[in-house]
Amino acid sequence: CVSRSRSMESQACLAATASGVDLFDISSHKRIRTACEKESVKFMAPADQAHVVLCVEVRAGKKDDISIVNWRTGKVKMRMPMKHSFRSMASSTVRNYLAAADGNGRVYLWDFTTGWMMGSFEAHYKAVTAMSFSQCGTFLFTGGEDAIVNSWSVGEIIRLGPSEALTPFRSFASLHTLTVTGIVHEKGGTSSSVVTVGMDGVVSVINPIAGVRTKYARVGSAITCVCVSGTGRFIYCGCKDGSLRRIRTQGGVKSRPSSSSSSSPNKPPPLAIGFAAVTFVFDLDLAAGDFGLVLLLEAPKRSSSSSSSSSPPKSELAGLAAAGLAAAVDDEDGFLGLEDPNRSSSSSSSS
Repeated sequence: CVSRSRSMESQACLAATASGVDLFDISSHKRIRTACEKESVKFMAPADQAHVVLCVEVRAGKKDDISIVNWRTGKVKMRMPMKHSFRSMASSTVRNYLAAADGNGRVYLWDFTTGWMMGSFEAHYKAVTAMSFSQCGTFLFTGGEDAIVNSWSVGEIIRLGPSEALTPFRSFASLHTLTVTGIVHEKGGTSSSVVTVGMDGVVSVINPIAGVRTKYARVGSAITCVCVSGTGRFIYCGCKDGSLRRIRTQGGVKSRPSSSSSSSPNKPPPLAIGFAAVTFVFDLDLAAGDFGLVLLLEAPKRSSSSSSSSSPPKSELAGLAAAGLAAAVDDEDGFLGLEDPNRSSSSSSSS
Protein backbone atom coordinates (compact mmCIF):
# COMPACT_ATOMS: atom_id res chain seq x y z
CA CYS A 1 0.00 0.00 0.00
CA VAL A 2 1.10 3.56 -0.60
CA SER A 3 0.31 6.80 1.20
CA ARG A 4 1.46 10.36 0.92
CA SER A 5 2.14 13.55 2.82
CA ARG A 6 3.32 17.06 2.00
CA SER A 7 5.52 19.57 3.79
CA MET A 8 6.46 23.14 2.92
CA GLU A 9 9.40 22.20 0.69
CA SER A 10 8.91 18.62 -0.46
CA GLN A 11 6.48 15.78 -0.94
CA ALA A 12 6.84 12.41 0.76
CA CYS A 13 5.63 8.98 -0.21
CA LEU A 14 5.23 6.03 2.15
CA ALA A 15 5.35 2.49 0.78
CA ALA A 16 4.47 -0.42 3.07
CA THR A 17 6.17 -3.71 2.21
CA ALA A 18 6.83 -7.12 3.72
CA SER A 19 10.04 -5.76 5.27
CA GLY A 20 8.90 -2.42 6.73
CA VAL A 21 7.75 1.04 5.64
CA ASP A 22 9.91 2.96 3.17
CA LEU A 23 9.86 6.76 3.12
CA PHE A 24 10.63 8.36 -0.26
CA ASP A 25 11.24 11.95 -1.28
CA ILE A 26 9.17 12.43 -4.43
CA SER A 27 11.18 15.38 -5.74
CA SER A 28 14.50 13.49 -5.69
CA HIS A 29 13.11 9.94 -6.15
CA LYS A 30 15.31 8.76 -3.27
CA ARG A 31 14.52 6.61 -0.27
CA ILE A 32 15.07 8.53 2.96
CA ARG A 33 14.62 5.85 5.61
CA THR A 34 12.88 2.59 6.48
CA ALA A 35 10.68 2.27 9.57
CA CYS A 36 9.61 -0.95 11.29
CA GLU A 37 12.39 -2.89 9.61
CA LYS A 38 11.99 -6.67 9.20
CA GLU A 39 8.26 -6.42 9.95
CA SER A 40 5.68 -7.57 7.42
CA VAL A 41 3.23 -4.67 7.00
CA LYS A 42 -0.10 -5.80 5.56
CA PHE A 43 -2.05 -2.52 5.58
CA MET A 44 -1.35 1.15 6.15
CA ALA A 45 -3.78 4.02 6.84
CA PRO A 46 -3.24 7.73 7.65
CA ALA A 47 -3.72 8.92 11.24
CA ASP A 48 -2.61 12.58 11.17
CA GLN A 49 0.09 14.67 9.49
CA ALA A 50 2.88 12.91 11.38
CA HIS A 51 1.54 9.41 12.07
CA VAL A 52 0.26 6.39 10.17
CA VAL A 53 -1.55 3.26 11.36
CA LEU A 54 0.07 -0.05 10.42
CA CYS A 55 -1.32 -3.57 10.47
CA VAL A 56 1.70 -5.82 11.05
CA GLU A 57 1.63 -9.58 10.54
CA VAL A 58 2.98 -11.55 13.53
CA ARG A 59 2.88 -15.07 14.93
CA ALA A 60 3.33 -16.74 11.52
CA GLY A 61 0.37 -14.87 10.07
CA LYS A 62 -2.14 -16.16 12.61
CA LYS A 63 -2.49 -12.81 14.39
CA ASP A 64 -1.78 -9.15 13.66
CA ASP A 65 -0.60 -6.13 15.62
CA ILE A 66 -1.86 -2.57 15.15
CA SER A 67 0.89 0.08 15.44
CA ILE A 68 0.80 3.88 15.41
CA VAL A 69 4.09 5.05 13.87
CA ASN A 70 5.60 8.51 13.43
CA TRP A 71 6.67 8.38 9.79
CA ARG A 72 9.00 11.37 10.20
CA THR A 73 11.13 9.70 12.87
CA GLY A 74 10.21 6.04 12.42
CA LYS A 75 9.36 5.64 16.12
CA VAL A 76 6.39 3.54 17.27
CA LYS A 77 3.98 5.60 19.37
CA MET A 78 1.55 2.80 20.27
CA ARG A 79 1.33 -0.93 19.60
CA MET A 80 -1.80 -3.01 20.17
CA PRO A 81 -1.57 -6.83 19.95
CA MET A 82 -4.67 -8.35 18.35
CA LYS A 83 -6.29 -11.76 18.58
CA HIS A 84 -7.19 -11.88 14.90
CA SER A 85 -5.66 -11.75 11.43
CA PHE A 86 -7.19 -8.99 9.33
CA ARG A 87 -8.08 -8.84 5.64
CA SER A 88 -8.72 -5.07 5.30
CA MET A 89 -8.31 -1.82 7.22
CA ALA A 90 -9.46 1.82 6.99
CA SER A 91 -9.19 4.99 9.06
CA SER A 92 -11.01 8.30 9.51
CA THR A 93 -8.67 11.17 10.32
CA VAL A 94 -11.64 13.43 11.09
CA ARG A 95 -13.11 11.24 13.87
CA ASN A 96 -9.94 9.28 14.83
CA TYR A 97 -11.66 6.02 13.90
CA LEU A 98 -9.85 2.85 12.86
CA ALA A 99 -11.71 -0.14 11.41
CA ALA A 100 -10.33 -3.57 10.57
CA ALA A 101 -12.04 -6.75 9.41
CA ASP A 102 -11.13 -10.42 9.64
CA GLY A 103 -11.63 -13.34 7.28
CA ASN A 104 -14.97 -14.28 8.82
CA GLY A 105 -16.72 -11.04 7.89
CA ARG A 106 -16.50 -9.36 11.30
CA VAL A 107 -15.53 -5.68 11.57
CA TYR A 108 -13.84 -4.08 14.60
CA LEU A 109 -13.85 -0.35 15.41
CA TRP A 110 -11.29 1.51 17.57
CA ASP A 111 -10.33 5.02 18.58
CA PHE A 112 -6.72 4.99 17.40
CA THR A 113 -5.70 7.84 19.72
CA THR A 114 -6.44 5.76 22.83
CA GLY A 115 -6.59 2.18 21.50
CA TRP A 116 -10.09 1.76 22.96
CA MET A 117 -12.34 -0.69 21.09
CA MET A 118 -15.66 1.00 20.36
CA GLY A 119 -17.54 -1.95 18.92
CA SER A 120 -17.62 -4.96 16.61
CA PHE A 121 -20.28 -6.50 14.39
CA GLU A 122 -20.90 -9.03 11.61
CA ALA A 123 -20.73 -7.15 8.29
CA HIS A 124 -20.56 -9.96 5.69
CA TYR A 125 -20.90 -13.72 5.63
CA LYS A 126 -17.51 -13.96 3.91
CA ALA A 127 -14.21 -12.12 4.34
CA VAL A 128 -14.30 -8.30 4.20
CA THR A 129 -11.80 -7.32 1.51
CA ALA A 130 -12.37 -3.55 1.14
CA MET A 131 -13.27 -0.76 3.59
CA SER A 132 -13.56 3.02 3.54
CA PHE A 133 -14.93 5.75 5.79
CA SER A 134 -16.96 8.65 4.45
CA GLN A 135 -15.11 11.96 4.41
CA CYS A 136 -17.04 13.15 7.48
CA GLY A 137 -16.50 9.85 9.31
CA THR A 138 -20.24 9.26 9.74
CA PHE A 139 -20.49 6.12 7.58
CA LEU A 140 -18.33 3.06 7.05
CA PHE A 141 -18.45 1.23 3.71
CA THR A 142 -17.47 -2.43 3.46
CA GLY A 143 -17.13 -4.86 0.57
CA GLY A 144 -16.38 -8.55 0.72
CA GLU A 145 -15.83 -11.84 -1.03
CA ASP A 146 -19.61 -12.17 -1.15
CA ALA A 147 -19.60 -9.38 -3.82
CA ILE A 148 -21.82 -7.19 -1.62
CA VAL A 149 -21.19 -3.55 -0.66
CA ASN A 150 -22.73 -2.30 2.60
CA SER A 151 -22.80 1.09 4.28
CA TRP A 152 -23.00 1.34 8.07
CA SER A 153 -23.76 4.16 10.47
CA VAL A 154 -20.75 4.57 12.77
CA GLY A 155 -23.02 5.96 15.51
CA GLU A 156 -25.07 2.77 15.48
CA ILE A 157 -21.90 0.68 15.66
CA ILE A 158 -20.82 2.50 18.82
CA ARG A 159 -24.28 2.15 20.43
CA LEU A 160 -24.60 -1.52 19.50
CA GLY A 161 -25.10 -3.93 22.38
CA PRO A 162 -23.04 -7.14 22.82
CA SER A 163 -25.87 -9.45 21.73
CA GLU A 164 -27.48 -7.17 19.13
CA ALA A 165 -27.25 -7.49 15.35
CA LEU A 166 -26.61 -4.49 13.14
CA THR A 167 -28.59 -3.70 9.98
CA PRO A 168 -26.81 -1.92 7.11
CA PHE A 169 -27.85 1.63 6.35
CA ARG A 170 -27.71 0.69 2.65
CA SER A 171 -26.88 -2.61 0.97
CA PHE A 172 -25.80 -3.03 -2.66
CA ALA A 173 -26.00 -6.65 -3.75
CA SER A 174 -25.96 -6.25 -7.54
CA LEU A 175 -22.87 -4.06 -8.12
CA HIS A 176 -20.40 -6.90 -8.58
CA THR A 177 -20.35 -10.61 -9.29
CA LEU A 178 -16.92 -11.32 -7.77
CA THR A 179 -14.88 -10.11 -4.80
CA VAL A 180 -14.96 -6.38 -4.07
CA THR A 181 -11.35 -5.13 -4.02
CA GLY A 182 -11.64 -1.37 -3.54
CA ILE A 183 -13.92 1.36 -2.19
CA VAL A 184 -13.10 5.07 -2.47
CA HIS A 185 -14.95 8.39 -2.32
CA GLU A 186 -15.04 11.05 -5.00
CA LYS A 187 -13.18 14.06 -3.62
CA GLY A 188 -14.13 16.68 -6.19
CA GLY A 189 -17.38 18.60 -6.42
CA THR A 190 -20.26 18.58 -3.98
CA SER A 191 -21.46 15.03 -4.62
CA SER A 192 -21.14 12.21 -2.11
CA SER A 193 -20.57 9.47 -4.67
CA VAL A 194 -18.70 6.30 -3.79
CA VAL A 195 -16.64 4.28 -6.28
CA THR A 196 -16.37 0.50 -5.93
CA VAL A 197 -14.28 -1.94 -7.98
CA GLY A 198 -13.98 -5.71 -8.05
CA MET A 199 -12.29 -8.75 -9.51
CA ASP A 200 -15.02 -8.84 -12.17
CA GLY A 201 -13.50 -5.72 -13.78
CA VAL A 202 -16.52 -3.54 -12.99
CA VAL A 203 -16.28 0.08 -11.80
CA SER A 204 -19.49 1.24 -10.11
CA VAL A 205 -20.39 4.73 -8.89
CA ILE A 206 -23.14 4.77 -6.26
CA ASN A 207 -25.10 7.39 -4.38
CA PRO A 208 -24.83 6.11 -0.79
CA ILE A 209 -27.70 8.23 0.54
CA ALA A 210 -30.24 7.34 -2.16
CA GLY A 211 -28.97 3.77 -2.34
CA VAL A 212 -28.72 3.60 -6.15
CA ARG A 213 -25.98 3.04 -8.70
CA THR A 214 -25.64 6.08 -10.94
CA LYS A 215 -22.86 5.03 -13.34
CA TYR A 216 -20.68 2.08 -14.19
CA ALA A 217 -17.96 0.94 -16.57
CA ARG A 218 -16.04 -2.23 -17.40
CA VAL A 219 -12.36 -2.79 -18.03
CA GLY A 220 -10.71 -5.78 -19.58
CA SER A 221 -9.04 -7.12 -16.44
CA ALA A 222 -9.65 -7.81 -12.78
CA ILE A 223 -9.20 -4.63 -10.70
CA THR A 224 -7.04 -4.86 -7.58
CA CYS A 225 -6.96 -1.21 -6.39
CA VAL A 226 -8.56 2.15 -7.12
CA CYS A 227 -8.25 5.88 -6.40
CA VAL A 228 -9.93 9.11 -7.51
CA SER A 229 -8.06 12.23 -8.64
CA GLY A 230 -8.10 15.33 -6.48
CA THR A 231 -10.68 17.05 -8.68
CA GLY A 232 -12.81 13.93 -9.04
CA ARG A 233 -12.39 14.06 -12.83
CA PHE A 234 -10.64 10.71 -13.23
CA ILE A 235 -10.77 7.26 -11.63
CA TYR A 236 -7.52 5.27 -11.69
CA CYS A 237 -7.73 1.49 -11.52
CA GLY A 238 -4.74 -0.77 -10.98
CA CYS A 239 -5.40 -4.07 -12.72
CA LYS A 240 -4.20 -7.60 -12.25
CA ASP A 241 -2.74 -7.72 -15.76
CA GLY A 242 -0.30 -4.91 -14.91
CA SER A 243 -2.13 -2.08 -16.65
CA LEU A 244 -3.27 1.17 -15.06
CA ARG A 245 -6.69 2.22 -16.39
CA ARG A 246 -7.80 5.83 -16.35
CA ILE A 247 -11.57 6.44 -16.49
CA ARG A 248 -13.27 9.78 -16.98
CA THR A 249 -16.05 10.41 -14.45
CA GLN A 250 -17.92 12.92 -16.59
CA GLY A 251 -19.01 13.07 -20.21
CA GLY A 252 -20.38 10.52 -22.62
CA VAL A 253 -19.11 7.11 -23.56
CA LYS A 254 -16.10 7.10 -25.87
CA SER A 255 -15.68 4.03 -27.98
CA ARG A 256 -12.40 2.16 -28.00
CA PRO A 257 -10.13 2.95 -30.98
CA SER A 258 -9.67 0.30 -33.61
CA SER A 259 -6.71 -2.04 -33.33
CA SER A 260 -5.02 -0.51 -36.36
CA SER A 261 -5.09 3.04 -35.02
CA SER A 262 -4.37 2.18 -31.41
CA SER A 263 -1.13 0.29 -32.02
CA SER A 264 1.94 2.29 -31.14
CA PRO A 265 5.55 1.05 -31.23
CA ASN A 266 6.49 3.40 -28.38
CA LYS A 267 3.77 2.21 -26.02
CA PRO A 268 5.27 0.17 -23.15
CA PRO A 269 3.75 -3.26 -22.56
CA PRO A 270 1.80 -3.97 -19.37
CA LEU A 271 3.76 -5.30 -16.43
CA ALA A 272 3.72 -9.03 -15.85
CA ILE A 273 2.56 -8.60 -12.23
CA GLY A 274 -0.49 -6.66 -11.15
CA PHE A 275 -0.74 -3.50 -9.08
CA ALA A 276 -1.05 -3.68 -5.30
CA ALA A 277 -2.05 -0.08 -4.56
CA VAL A 278 -2.62 3.26 -6.24
CA THR A 279 -3.25 6.70 -4.74
CA PHE A 280 -3.55 10.29 -5.94
CA VAL A 281 -1.21 12.91 -4.48
CA PHE A 282 -1.76 16.47 -5.66
CA ASP A 283 -0.68 16.43 -9.36
CA LEU A 284 0.92 12.99 -9.24
CA ASP A 285 -0.30 9.42 -9.25
CA LEU A 286 1.52 6.84 -7.14
CA ALA A 287 1.19 3.19 -8.09
CA ALA A 288 2.80 0.31 -6.21
CA GLY A 289 3.14 -3.18 -7.63
CA ASP A 290 3.72 -6.65 -6.28
CA PHE A 291 7.15 -6.47 -7.92
CA GLY A 292 8.48 -4.03 -5.30
CA LEU A 293 8.53 -0.92 -7.50
CA VAL A 294 6.79 2.37 -6.76
CA LEU A 295 5.90 4.20 -9.96
CA LEU A 296 5.55 7.96 -10.17
CA LEU A 297 3.17 9.04 -12.93
CA GLU A 298 2.60 12.58 -14.07
CA ALA A 299 -1.11 13.39 -14.03
CA PRO A 300 -2.81 14.36 -17.32
CA LYS A 301 -3.07 18.08 -17.92
CA ARG A 302 -5.60 19.94 -20.03
CA SER A 303 -4.27 21.52 -23.20
CA SER A 304 -5.67 24.76 -24.59
CA SER A 305 -4.87 23.88 -28.20
CA SER A 306 -7.54 22.02 -30.12
CA SER A 307 -5.00 19.94 -32.01
CA SER A 308 -3.68 18.20 -28.91
CA SER A 309 -7.08 17.61 -27.32
CA SER A 310 -7.87 14.70 -29.62
CA SER A 311 -5.14 12.49 -28.16
CA PRO A 312 -4.49 12.37 -24.41
CA PRO A 313 -0.93 13.09 -23.25
CA LYS A 314 1.26 10.14 -22.39
CA SER A 315 2.16 9.75 -18.74
CA GLU A 316 5.81 10.03 -17.78
CA LEU A 317 7.06 7.35 -15.43
CA ALA A 318 9.84 7.42 -12.87
CA GLY A 319 10.77 4.48 -10.67
CA LEU A 320 11.33 5.22 -7.00
CA ALA A 321 12.75 1.85 -6.01
CA ALA A 322 14.37 0.54 -9.19
CA ALA A 323 15.33 1.66 -12.67
CA GLY A 324 14.44 0.40 -16.12
CA LEU A 325 10.83 -0.60 -15.43
CA ALA A 326 7.68 1.09 -16.65
CA ALA A 327 3.95 0.42 -16.59
CA ALA A 328 1.48 0.97 -19.39
CA VAL A 329 -1.31 3.47 -18.94
CA ASP A 330 -4.02 2.06 -21.18
CA ASP A 331 -5.41 5.11 -22.98
CA GLU A 332 -7.84 2.95 -24.93
CA ASP A 333 -10.01 1.49 -22.19
CA GLY A 334 -8.85 4.20 -19.79
CA PHE A 335 -10.95 6.91 -21.38
CA LEU A 336 -14.24 5.04 -21.42
CA GLY A 337 -16.92 7.23 -19.93
CA LEU A 338 -18.98 5.85 -17.10
CA GLU A 339 -22.22 4.42 -18.43
CA ASP A 340 -25.74 4.72 -17.14
CA PRO A 341 -26.80 1.28 -15.81
CA ASN A 342 -30.11 1.61 -17.69
CA ARG A 343 -28.30 2.09 -21.00
CA SER A 344 -28.56 -0.70 -23.51
CA SER A 345 -25.58 -3.06 -23.31
CA SER A 346 -25.54 -3.49 -27.09
CA SER A 347 -23.76 -0.18 -27.62
CA SER A 348 -20.86 -1.17 -25.37
CA SER A 349 -20.54 -4.80 -26.39
CA SER A 350 -18.40 -3.91 -29.42
CA SER A 351 -15.85 -2.13 -27.25
